[in-house]
Amino acid sequence: MRASDWWPTLPADPGPARNAAILDAVRAGRYLPIVWCPVEVVVGQVHALIGVSSDAFRIGEPGDAWRIPVTPILAQQIADELSVHHATPCLLPTAFLDDLAWNKAAVRLPPHPMTQTPELRRTMGKTARSLEHSAWIDAQLRQLGSEEGFLVRNVGKIWANTPGLWIRSDGGQKGANYGWHWTTPQHNPESYPAATTFGGQVTQPLAYAHDAAHTDYSQTLTLVADDVQLTNHASGETGLVSLAAMALDQEMCRFVSHEGPVPMRHPGVPCLVGSDGTKPPGCPVPWSLPSGGSSGKVAALEPWKRFLPVAVVGTAIGVAVAVAVARKV
Repeated sequence: MRASDWWPTLPADPGPARNAAILDAVRAGRYLPIVWCPVEVVVGQVHALIGVSSDAFRIGEPGDAWRIPVTPILAQQIADELSVHHATPCLLPTAFLDDLAWNKAAVRLPPHPMTQTPELRRTMGKTARSLEHSAWIDAQLRQLGSEEGFLVRNVGKIWANTPGLWIRSDGGQKGANYGWHWTTPQHNPESYPAATTFGGQVTQPLAYAHDAAHTDYSQTLTLVADDVQLTNHASGETGLVSLAAMALDQEMCRFVSHEGPVPMRHPGVPCLVGSDGTKPPGCPVPWSLPSGGSSGKVAALEPWKRFLPVAVVGTAIGVAVAVAVARKV
């Protein structure tokens, strides 16, 4: 399905009708295949390869696709749909992982704000504005000679997974947005330090100003894969573990979060359950992991912890580029 044939059928304004149409298109599989680009986080002797989506999630076909605008709720619903019904277990990123993806991107675009006048600010949620933003990114990538599958960032801001949404009494009705990176403050004097030391500066620090129904042209959807490959650098031993389980663990969360343990989903979205009982990664969300290895995904983490150094929880010891081939799902 070409995006140019589809988007004229959508409402001009944001709201439940547009969100439902976007989710229906995802259910029908009318999206570009996700290309996972592996990036590496190193803590002690353990190397973690984490898959980040090469670009923002797009509906359409090659050469005619659209980086859809999403609310925090719609972003989670799409991740759940892909996980349960499309054999693509995935999650919304943390600010840490967004910083990492930007740091290791093969192509870095500057942020593209489109709110220079009161009228532009008033219409930032309209479908036409999102199409304009997505088309600008496509034009920049063509000009730079970028190819499909290259890791590209500043393709929008993220709705982040953060423990703050679970701590706040109104977290289920809020979204935490973040991103639009710059290398240094000189590139944008109005920017803020990123969540991590490797994230440069950001136009949007992690914040809770918007409710869970908010969307605009800049709020696109990037994803992270739940399957993480761990390697013991000393022995060469490898294993596959769940990112959602890592994120909740007091020690392993250092690979994915600068805030300590973090539930990897939005608290305002109930867990989607498939007809065969399949649930998205991280569902349901416990506040503490079960002891004694009662969960297979949790038990799988235990052998790796002995190779981790004693460190402040939530601090990455090192981050490096992973040299690997991106894979499609």
